[in-house]
Amino acid sequence: PDQLRPGDIVEVTGRTQPGVYLPGIAVAPFRILGHGPLPPAVTVGYDDLASGRFHYQRVAVEGIARSVTPLGEGRSILRLDVGSRIVEAWVDAGIENEKALVDSRVRVEGLAAGGINRRRQLVQPYLRTRDSSEITILQPAAAESEVPRVTAADLLTFRVSGRDNHRVRIGGIVTATPSKTQVFVRGDRNAFGLRFSAPTNVEVGDRIDVLGFTEMGRFSASVVDALLVAREPGPPPAPLEVDFPTLMTGTRDGDLVAVNATVADLFRTDAGIVLALQRDGHSMQARGPTMTLDLPLGSRIRVVGICQVESSTSVVLISRPETVALQIRSPADITVLQSPSRWTVRRLIGVLAFLAATIVVCMLWVAALRRQVSRQTEALRQRIESEAALEERQRIAREFHDSLEQDLTGLG
Repeated sequence: PDQLRPGDIVEVTGRTQPGVYLPGIAVAPFRILGHGPLPPAVTVGYDDLASGRFHYQRVAVEGIARSVTPLGEGRSILRLDVGSRIVEAWVDAGIENEKALVDSRVRVEGLAAGGINRRRQLVQPYLRTRDSSEITILQPAAAESEVPRVTAADLLTFRVSGRDNHRVRIGGIVTATPSKTQVFVRGDRNAFGLRFSAPTNVEVGDRIDVLGFTEMGRFSASVVDALLVAREPGPPPAPLEVDFPTLMTGTRDGDLVAVNATVADLFRTDAGIVLALQRDGHSMQARGPTMTLDLPLGSRIRVVGICQVESSTSVVLISRPETVALQIRSPADITVLQSPSRWTVRRLIGVLAFLAATIVVCMLWVAALRRQVSRQTEALRQRIESEAALEERQRIAREFHDSLEQDLTGLG
């Protein structure tokens, strides 16, 4: 109700009900008894929120502010790095000085809430916060000029002092732009994936500098919640020529590579096309956006794309890739080196089957002709024999008639 304010002391009379997640009271009459301060917030971590035992209680979370995303109508989402996980704080009113919050260590107070599925399970916990008054900066962020610069080879590698989860400055050349927020960058020796906190316009070939936070991806470290600070246009980078065994080591994860392979299969999905590639007994998939391709199976092609390790396994302290795929950027990334011979195995089998069928038909036709000739020959033989017998009878009859006539003449 509109007359209620945070801090009001109320008396509610009603019937209990299971609720969406937490048992509660159905819509019922209430009476305001007075007004007082809000209850003190209990400092919790992500595991406490995920357990649900503080659901709909006033809590406080401390962490490093990753990003602030406006939602419209003065609402925003503040993402906090609380150590092991990311917690979102939904701020109902506008946030003052958003830029100063990013990379600061803050304390956020609010109501523990979360998304609930139809099985009454807490899927993703978050905080409901009223406004900026419930956000306290514990340690201000370092100035952009003081953010330490690192290379792609330094991301999430061992440090004696450990990691402080604060953002770093890193740069490189853009090799692919799958979306306005996701790009791939080639650094000094290694490549990495990059995700901007908001849509950003960059092009392939641009040399960029960003401020962002490091995070482990599927197999390699990436930079997330990034902010573009410098951009210099340049020519598109050339792909690295590699073979399948090199890709399976994972050293080129996130980099722009080129491989030569044979097309074993091609099919289309809702997300785009998928090519099954084979070379030297190894198999790999190449995926790309929806495009029109005329690639006969067996074609030898050159494919350019972003190498992505999709799954891995650990063997004696070493993590090894299990599945590696290529992400094709456009039709220009595919070049046909050699078209398959027209006499493929499938076509040869078809021709042999046609010839075999033709031979069988010819043999049946010859057999039928032989039977027909045999029948006609037998009929002709019988006709000749019949005519010969008739002619013999006629000859005998003539001779008998002539001899009888002579005898009668002689008697006469």
